[in-house]
This record gives sequence, C-alpha cells and structure tokens, in this order.
Amino acid sequence: MFCVYCGHPVPDGAETCPNCQRPALAPPVPPAQEAAPEPQSAKATASFELPQTRLSIPVPPEESGDDDLAALTASIIQPAAEPPAAPTRAADYTLPELEPTPPPQVLPFDLPPRSQPVPAAAATAGRKAAKAAKEARPRGKVKTWQILVGLAALLLICVAAGVAVLYLTRPAWLPFELPQLPVLAGPKEAPAYLVAYPNRKGENEIFWQDGKDSILLMEDVLQNPSDLRFPVAYQGGQAVYRFWNPAEFIPGSSQVLVRTLDGDDMRVLLVDPGAKEIAPLEIFASDQPHQVSLLEDGTIVIVEFREESKRAYVSRSGAEAERVLKADDLLLVPATQQWIAIDHSSDGESDTYTLVGLEGEEIATLYDGAPVRRHAVSPAGVYLTLVVPVEEGEELVLIDLRAQEEISTLDDYAAFPEVGFADNSDLGWFIAEDEEGWLTLGATLDGEWQILAEGLPQLAVTASADRPWLAYLTMDEDGEESLLYTADVEQGTVQQVYSSDERLMLFSGFPGIPLRFFAEERTSDNEVTLLSFGFDGDDPLVLFNEDQVENMFYRVWSDYLLIEYRMEEKQYLWVCSPYDEDGFLLLEEWEGFTVHDLLPDEKQVLFSAREESDDDPVLYTADLVENADPRELDDSDLSFRSAYFLPDGKSVLYTAKLDFDEDASEVRRALLDGSEAPQVVAEDALLMAVNWQQRDLREYGMLYPVFLQESSGMQTLKTNQVYTLTLAEGEQELQYRVRFEEERLYEVVVRGAANSKNFDPAISTLDMAGEELRTGDYDTGLDESLLFSPWGEGSGLIQIANQLIAAQPVTFDLYIQSTVVLPIQPGQPISGTNSADAYLGAPWSESPFIVDIYGFEAKAGSSYSVTLTGSDEVTHYVYMLDESIGYIGGSFDYVNGSLSFTAEPDEDGWVYLFVSDFGQTDDGKFDPSLDHSYRLTLVLD
Repeated sequence: MFCVYCGHPVPDGAETCPNCQRPALAPPVPPAQEAAPEPQSAKATASFELPQTRLSIPVPPEESGDDDLAALTASIIQPAAEPPAAPTRAADYTLPELEPTPPPQVLPFDLPPRSQPVPAAAATAGRKAAKAAKEARPRGKVKTWQILVGLAALLLICVAAGVAVLYLTRPAWLPFELPQLPVLAGPKEAPAYLVAYPNRKGENEIFWQDGKDSILLMEDVLQNPSDLRFPVAYQGGQAVYRFWNPAEFIPGSSQVLVRTLDGDDMRVLLVDPGAKEIAPLEIFASDQPHQVSLLEDGTIVIVEFREESKRAYVSRSGAEAERVLKADDLLLVPATQQWIAIDHSSDGESDTYTLVGLEGEEIATLYDGAPVRRHAVSPAGVYLTLVVPVEEGEELVLIDLRAQEEISTLDDYAAFPEVGFADNSDLGWFIAEDEEGWLTLGATLDGEWQILAEGLPQLAVTASADRPWLAYLTMDEDGEESLLYTADVEQGTVQQVYSSDERLMLFSGFPGIPLRFFAEERTSDNEVTLLSFGFDGDDPLVLFNEDQVENMFYRVWSDYLLIEYRMEEKQYLWVCSPYDEDGFLLLEEWEGFTVHDLLPDEKQVLFSAREESDDDPVLYTADLVENADPRELDDSDLSFRSAYFLPDGKSVLYTAKLDFDEDASEVRRALLDGSEAPQVVAEDALLMAVNWQQRDLREYGMLYPVFLQESSGMQTLKTNQVYTLTLAEGEQELQYRVRFEEERLYEVVVRGAANSKNFDPAISTLDMAGEELRTGDYDTGLDESLLFSPWGEGSGLIQIANQLIAAQPVTFDLYIQSTVVLPIQPGQPISGTNSADAYLGAPWSESPFIVDIYGFEAKAGSSYSVTLTGSDEVTHYVYMLDESIGYIGGSFDYVNGSLSFTAEPDEDGWVYLFVSDFGQTDDGKFDPSLDHSYRLTLVLD
C-alpha cells in the first residue's frame, strides 16, 4: 500500500503515512490504470492543489505562548517530502521538522493521482527482459511505404527548417511581409500565483507556485512597489493594464515580467516558469525613466524618457529590445503598430509630426508648422487632431493617418480648449471658444466637422463606447439650471434628456457598460442622487439616493456598480446594476472596509473590514443580496491585502499583514464555508500576483467625473480703447481675452472710481491655458498698471482681481495700451523724435509717459554700449529692460545734450531700450514747440 499524497510505502493497517503524516485513505491507482478526472460543471473552473511550502519556519509552542496556534501551524506546515525529480527549477530548503499533530487537516480539493514508485530491482529486471525481447525480434525487409513515409518526413523537416531560417533572418528580397508570431500571447495556464519573500535589505525572493511546484524565479528583486518609478502598461485592443508590483504575470501568457535594480539601472526581465532551467531574459535596462507596453502579438515596446527627448525600443520574440527611434516626443498607436514622432525646432517656432513604422521606418510627414498646443489620436489610428495658433486665435487641423494628409481645418474660433476621441471608435469631438467667450461643441465621424451646440457658458462631454453618440452637460443662459443633452452624431440630432435646479456632475460612460452614462445630482445639504441615462434618450434610472453623503466612490465590477460612501463617520456599501433601480444596502454603519474581489457568477463579494474602531480587521465574504449576513473567514492584527477568490469558487487566497514590517506577513488560504481554520501557505511572505485575475479595465474600474470647461462669457477686448467694467458684490476677479501682436509692448491700466470702497486691483497676464505669465501690484489704491511683453502672436488673457472683499459692486475703467517696438541693430545709429503720439499710460493720465521703444536680440554675457545725443531744450533719458520688463541698466545723466551707459544682459532674448524726455510745460502737458529730436547708437563691445 502506498500513500496517495507522497507515494511512500505505507505498512498494512497504518492509518497515517510515516513520511508525510497524512491519512492513508486509499491505495493509489496503478500507472497503467490511472483514473480519469471527474467531469467539471459548466461554471466550475480548474481546481488545483496549493503547494506545501518549504520556507515556513514553525513557532514552538513554548515561544508562541499559544498551544492551539502551534498545533495548527504544525498540522498545516509539514516537512518537505523527498522532492520530485525536477530540483533544478524548484527551490528546496531544509527546515527543522515539526512534530506531527494528528489528525492533520484534510484539503478540501482533490489531488492528482501519482504513479506507484517501482522498486529498483524490479525496474532493472524489466529493462533487461525488454532488451532481450527486442533483440530476439525477427528483422524483416524495409517496405516501400516505409521509404515513402521517411521521405515525406524528411521533406517536412526541410520545409520547417526553411521557414525557421526565413523568420530568423527576414531577408530583404522577400516580396511580402512575414506575419508576427505571438510569442508571449499564449493560452493561460492552470491557476498559479507569485509569492514574494521580503528581507530587511529591501529585496524579495520571488516564487512561482501552483498545486505541484514551488519554483524560485529570481532573487534580489525590488521589495516595495513604490520604489518602482515607472509603471508598466499593457495595451491590447483598447484595454490598458497597469502593473504596480515588482513581478507580475503577463496577461494571456505563462511568462512573468520582473523589474529589479542593478546599480542605477532598472532592468526589465521575462521569466518562463515552464522552462527546464529558470533563466531570466533581459529585455531592457536603463537608468532613465521608461514605460513598457505589450502589444497584442507579443511585441514589447519601451519608451525611454530622456531630459531632452524620448527614445523608442522594440523587442520581438522575447529578444533584447533594440532602439528604433528618437524624437522630442513620441505617440504610440498600438492599433496600427505605428509611431507619431514629434520634433520641436531649436527656436521653438515650429513643430513637425511624422508617421513612423514600429521598427523606425519613416512613412510620411503629417504636419510641419506653428507649435502645436494640444493633440489627440483616435484609438483605431485613423485620425489625428492638432490645435495650432493662428493670427486670429487657434486652428483645429484634422489629419487622416491612412492617407497621410490633412483633410480639414477650422479657424473660426478664438481657442480650442479640448479635443478628444471616443474610447472604442473614431468618433471625435472638440470644445471651442468664440470671440465672446461662449463655448461650442463640434463632432466628426468621417472627417467632416459638424456643430452640435453653441453659445454655452460651460460644457462637459462624454462619448458612448458602442455607438456614435455623445452626452454633454451645460447650463442655461442665467446659470441657474443644469441641462443634460445627448447627440446622435451620425444623424446630427440633439435632444435634452434631463434638467435640474441643483448642481449636476457628468460621469463618463464606462467601456464595460454599453449604452449608458451617469450623472450625479447633489443639493446644497449633500443629498446625492446617482442617475443612469441611455444615450438614446430613455427616462433616467435612479440608482442611488441618500442624504448627508460624503466621499462618494463609484466602482464598476462586471455587471455590478458598487457605491462606497460615508455618513456621520461611518462607511456604507450600496450594490446595484447600471441597468435597473433594484439596488440594496450591503454594508451599513461600518468603521471602514476594503472590497478585494468579486465572484459575479456566484454573487459573492470578498472584503476586509472593521465593524468598530477598536476591532481587529476581519476578512469577510458575503452574498450579493439584500440583508446578507457577512461570513467571517479570518482576522489579522493589521490588515489584509491582495485577497482573491480561487477559481474553484470554494476558497480564497490572501496576504495577512501582522505588523508594519515588510516581512511581518503571511500568505493564507481560507475556505468560504468556514469548515476549516485558515491555512498558512507561506510564512513571512506576500501574495504578489495571481494569473487567474488579470482584470480587463472594461470589466473593472472606477467612474470618474468629466472635466468641465467653463466660460465667464469672456469677451475679447481691443487695445487703445477705454472699457468701464463692474465687479459684482462678493466677486473677486474678471478675465478678458486680448489679441496680441508681435513687435509690440502692452500696458494694462486700471482706474477705480473715486467712490469705490475696498478696491485694490492687481493685474495679471495669462496664456490661454490659464498659466500666469506676469503679475503687477505696485501700489495700494484705486489705480494700477502693468507693462509687459507678450509671449508671441495670438490670444492671451488679462485678469483683474480685487485683493479686498467689497461689500458692494465695484466699477472701474480698463485701458490696454499697445505700443510699437522699433528694431535697432548694433552699429546702426537711429534718429528719432519723441512725440505725443508715442506714449504709455491711459488717456485720462495727467502726465502720459512719452516714450519711444526699441528692441534687439541680445546675447547673455555680452556688453552693449548705448549713446544718445539731442538738443539742450529737453532732458532725455534711456534705460534697458529685458523680456520680462526687468531693469538691466540705463542713464539719467543727460549733460550737454548727451548721455551714455554700458549694460550686460544676463540671458539671451529680446531686450528693450526706452527713450523719453521731460519736454513738458508747467501744467504737465507735452510741449510740441520744443526740440525733442535725438540720435541713438547701440554698440556691441
């Protein structure tokens, strides 16, 4: 009789195996008559045996102080039996044996039958008999069919060798492309998981484990995922996987991706647990930031982020990645396996977009022109949209990547703050802002833009994952009512589906929830209602409604929507379907909980929680039904992490944290029915990854609110014109758009009304993205001015802010002065005359600043001499300013009709010379009867 677990001989009548101390339940099945496995049901997945760890260190009862715990540990963690014949890839450790504590626990799943061990003498006799019988066999003549079979086999071998040579060499003379072999994307194997054994040096030993083997994959692997500076992305179709652990299974593959440090280099390696010898293949190593992508055919693509550029690397068939491309910026289009390389000119005045093949071969130049402010690529790699500056604002350029040509442009708008595409289609949209600051929504399916809505004060947009539909949120003209619309882009029709006097927040349609999008309605006293809408305009479904809600989180999990929220310092969990209103409260008034996993088919949820603040965390499972009673599986001193349902649907695998130290944790397994105490699978270890839970983001993720573009009805102001404006009571700032031109300086002047109380203005200039460029607040009082140089031709923003809180509306005058900058070159004297037509300051100023402004390109560290000669009737002065209107040098010592000074700019860039005089009458007015002429000379020393 032999043990069914380890194959060791068991004396007749013995109840337990003398080797593994397990019950000798039945004799093993002879090798020639192995029992067929029992058929699985349609819903069941493959059961497997959890390994008997060889790394567990038992705690003697006298040290632990807990006899029951010691007995349980001894009964679960058995000393390793004589290892099977594959020790080259399995980690074997010799640990002190435990005294057996009968009866040992019986695993609640079937173990595969093992072959009977054959005595050595019997095996030798059998081999000799077989050899003698073979030698005694009569030899016959070779028949014709045997020769033909041999020739056919030889021909097949030659063909296979030829194909292999073609794939290895890929000669250039081939008139066709060889298809890529999916090396990594193989079928998923039986359930397996990764266990990490951390040490206090901040490193891990990573083991691959299943029901049979425990295989050491790598040593000295990074310990803490936060040490991994750059996540790895998996892109297949439109799904994106983010790997945060030092070791992870590659989706759909038997391989494991491992990242570790070697000095300053981050190494990316592939390890195959099924190989005869565990030999990690290094794909990439770099001391620079990088991101790794896995394409559907198994090709690995890596983008390395350098200070001044990005570099692309490609690895096929698990080979070392080779550099294929370098550019200032790179966009990967996985659907077509192409790159879009972006290069900026050295002077920053132009951008070039180039379509490039995955291996680095240039296909076509897509765009070469003004610097691009934003871009978007359709998921299928069909369209590219670019937003570029033009003289009258911004232009939207649409490029067909298939034809490699520009197919349309829009330039009738001041700005395009947002462009985008739907997740799973070539449906594109834009949000534009007109001259008066109102928003417009446009969309395209076939390359032709159509306007869906315009004149909107605010706008948030989301797209259907399945149909050519958009949903958008806006407000009425008075800003008092939230309005929700859907648009059928194919038909060009728009319909209103909801309105509310309360604040609405639009949520994106999730890829795993076809034809639906969501909006949250929240009142001033925090009554929250979650509404589910159909793009086709059906009545909304009320999925959730509750008062005094805080901290809402919407989690999508398969066909369920889990809503986590807090009320009065307690946590709740609401469960519902996006398609009906029959939701229910699963957890109520808990101190806190974390949802780990879900079994949609079995309608069970796995979570850890504290019911009260002084409770230890407990691992629970609960049925997804109303009034379900959670079932306790295990408790821990600190927390539970990485908890998963096993594929058998009968047990869970998880990490129990015992303390804050990294090695103060263990991997356990617990039965869902609670019939047995939890088993320790690995001591001082962490469960790092499992291969049966490679979640697709189309089935699992969060609902996020859509970014809201808002407009203040911002009008475009003209220069050299006085505007009378009003800040409403309690309002702190106003913004206006201004069109700037090159070779000009601008001064913004604000004058508050004499009866304006609590008004202290500050002036700021911003770009169209809202980034502040220059701010001025030099005086406390009603008047303020700001002199600035624009950042280039195009639109910008002027912001007027009141630094005080006004108890009543504030009225003020705003004037934007535009002054021409005259070019001057070193060594070329210029004759000029100050006149009343060239001044800075508002028309109402009693003493406008009479000035001529000159500009030139300066080099940092160079010394420039300035000389001015003029008449004795006026007093001239000159000073030098940099691009930010910072003082560089100057002279006010006008003696005997001349002055001079030398200055040295600190930076390269545009430098200004201001030339002015005091040729004014006693009442402060410009006196044209005086001689205001001068001669200005600039010399590079």
